[in-house]
Amino acid sequence: VKALYNSQKNNPLFKNPVLQITSLNKIATGDAEKHRYTANASDGTYYMKAVFSSSLSPLIDEEKIQRFHLLKLDQFTVRPKENNNYLYIQSVAECEPGAGMVGKPINIATGRLSMDPGAGGNQNQAPAEAPALAVTIKR
Repeated sequence: VKALYNSQKNNPLFKNPVLQITSLNKIATGDAEKHRYTANASDGTYYMKAVFSSSLSPLIDEEKIQRFHLLKLDQFTVRPKENNNYLYIQSVAECEPGAGMVGKPINIATGRLSMDPGAGGNQNQAPAEAPALAVTIKR
């Protein structure tokens, strides 16, 4: 997450990162036919805000992407908003279910724990005790 947030494009962790979705929320757009999802994307140590492209909404609607799933990102950009950066996810290369939150990630922009009230999303499940995210996703 640190490499993504700081747009370190030469860092090997920037290319096709594997992140866990720790919160997932539906948001309306101006078009009644389309909607998007916001999320917190974590590496187990840090998390940052993310927005899924509306083209990925059907995968979330069909529960193929859910909270705690591990995603290997394919196409994404890091965009600035209100003195913070967020991840705009355009496509996902791979997706695997997770068994709970990995680690105790803190918001890279604010230093707040993911489980803090007001951190965003449905945070009603205690985190699993685990080290920082180091996962191999099977094809």
